[in-house]
Amino acid sequence: KKSEAAKVLMKLSEGHREVFELCREYLDINRRELENVGAGSPRLAGLRRGREIVGELHKFHLMVWAEIEARELTTDAKNRATIAEKTDTAQRALNVIQTALQNYPDEPKLIESEEAVKGFITSIKVAHFIEQAERSAFKGNFKRAVSHYKDALFFLAKESKQGKETDLLAEQINSEIQKILEVSPKKRISTL
Repeated sequence: KKSEAAKVLMKLSEGHREVFELCREYLDINRRELENVGAGSPRLAGLRRGREIVGELHKFHLMVWAEIEARELTTDAKNRATIAEKTDTAQRALNVIQTALQNYPDEPKLIESEEAVKGFITSIKVAHFIEQAERSAFKGNFKRAVSHYKDALFFLAKESKQGKETDLLAEQINSEIQKILEVSPKKRISTL
């Protein structure tokens, strides 16, 4: 009944969370019962069938919960003001996905979502350091600007999903570092 109610209120994650937690409790009890049931017991077929049905409900509701929670948290992270708030909120989204991955480690949707949220967190950090570098360069603090650009490159290099966009951004950052080094030859900046 709770599963059906959660399906009706599809967009409310708490209902799905409650159902998958109930399913987990049932599956734990079921597992203990199966360990104690003899091979010829008439209970065996019912326990196996119950495990199959509840297992499907567990996966369905866990996946829906993770999707709703992760989407809401990443949207919230985009709207936050500071980098700390953005990264903390995005990290909470990542934690939700990783909780689901503990149950279903080979689920392609979860793996994709984990990569996407990790990329989002990286983009928050990279954008922050680029902004800091631009501010420092504008103020004439070229050494600090180069340092911030290198921090941006560090986080970009940690990005697990490398591609044309990542390479292009790294090229642009390196180009900015080169411009700074050329603009300030009298104040020779160490390349750290």
